[in-house]
Amino acid sequence: KDGEAGQYLKSQQLSINEYAYDAVFDEDCSQQDVYDGTAKPFVNKVLNGENVTIFAYGATGAGKTHTMLGNTRADHAAQRADAGIIPNSVRDLFAKINNLSAHSEPGESYQVNFSYLEVYNEQVFDLLDSTGKVLSVREDQERGIVVVAGITEISVDNYQSVIDLILQGNRQRKTEATMANAVSSRSHAILQLSVRHLFRSTGGRETQVESKLSMIDLAGSERASATNNRGVRLQEGASINKSLLALANCINSLSEKAQSNGKKALNVKYRDSKLTHLLKSSLEGNCNLIMIANINPSDVTYEDSHNTLKYANRAKNIKVSPVVKENQRDSTWLEREHRLRDENKQLKEMVELLRKEVEELRSFKRQVLESGVSLPTIDTALSTSSDGYTILNYFDTVVSTSESVSNTCSVSVATTSAAAATSVTSKIRPRRATIMATPAEPV
Repeated sequence: KDGEAGQYLKSQQLSINEYAYDAVFDEDCSQQDVYDGTAKPFVNKVLNGENVTIFAYGATGAGKTHTMLGNTRADHAAQRADAGIIPNSVRDLFAKINNLSAHSEPGESYQVNFSYLEVYNEQVFDLLDSTGKVLSVREDQERGIVVVAGITEISVDNYQSVIDLILQGNRQRKTEATMANAVSSRSHAILQLSVRHLFRSTGGRETQVESKLSMIDLAGSERASATNNRGVRLQEGASINKSLLALANCINSLSEKAQSNGKKALNVKYRDSKLTHLLKSSLEGNCNLIMIANINPSDVTYEDSHNTLKYANRAKNIKVSPVVKENQRDSTWLEREHRLRDENKQLKEMVELLRKEVEELRSFKRQVLESGVSLPTIDTALSTSSDGYTILNYFDTVVSTSESVSNTCSVSVATTSAAAATSVTSKIRPRRATIMATPAEPV
């Protein structure tokens, strides 16, 4: 039967799928652009006590490891020039901790612990332990989190120490060459930074706020027909696809639950894979979740790219509600002794700074008296002022006297007196400008 010209079957018609994401990065964007638009705004949340999880998903060869780690297999210069999400997050985290520590109260401190593991063939290995021992995954019912028994946690206090540990762990991570990728990750790598903030509450008790920054480099989903894998590589690919399928099922269940406003009692199967079991705390909602979907622009990987976009679109529907948990803890006598020693040291340093400031002020007062210039007292200026302008004249007198003292003092005390005079001038002039901008009304 002859068909009509210009008519097509429904299956032959062009279909258009539209997806909406929080941010999209093209091939011209740098690593810094990706970091600024995804993970950077969440680093502060870690220091505020909220958990944050960042992971990259996509088919094999889409650039997930490059996005997360950057040039970690190259030298230090190349690492800095093309750093990924993980190095940039670590650098900003320690920069902010150092800034907060510089203005911390006595007894307040930050402690950061580092751990690095991989899920290979549905088994968990510690990348910081060269013995290759298989670790077990357990649930801590009291704390409501999933933990890895026997995982190595190392206390770190700067950016470079974390990078060195990452390089150490990467040397043990399983990578092999396939037809789709010359350096293909054969395992899922999970890096965690546990931040503990200790401080004194208003009641005087020691309080601890703990949060985790989890950064995950997932292995890519792959088709055996495209990679032409055989033997061990085929088994690795099957394990990777199994864990990613379990992750997709968890995200689907959580997405449906969120869209139904909690009316559907869905069973989220976290235990179907070691990967999803480890990510349970991150996916359940008490965590800020950032997913980066990597796609390959080649038309050969169209189906994989389309699946990745659908996967990310569903993940966007997951609802999160991070909660900051403060724990009152009782310290041991040894911990109290160390803490009191640190507080005593900080207080001594503060006393020494105040003593130096007092000496500078005394030296300045002595130079004013030796110069023979008399200053009206501030009380006199206030008692004789009816419109605020006598106070302005008082400020002018003190400023000019300060400058004259710094110019006429002897060489031996010139530095101290000039510094004190400059300090007085810098504190008085802004006050004078404020009064001039808002004249006082007559009393």
